[in-house]
Amino acid sequence: MKMLHAVVLVGLFALWMELPYTSSSRIPLVLSRICQGTPFPCSIPGIIYRCRSDYDCPRNRRCCNYRCSRGCRIPPPAP
Repeated sequence: MKMLHAVVLVGLFALWMELPYTSSSRIPLVLSRICQGTPFPCSIPGIIYRCRSDYDCPRNRRCCNYRCSRGCRIPPPAP
């Protein structure tokens, strides 16, 4: 029984060592801000978006729907 515990413990440790390290530097600092413009995506087919999420944008910008496109914009200050 002790051998089984040791094998399980070593196996869990090996799995833990293989987990990918995630950096907090990818978390945007402006999460409390909202985008201006329309909150809904455009329904016209063939529109090319410049970004898909906030992670595609530089640090101080957010990926926002604006008119009939989606791009990186500087959000207004939080109220």
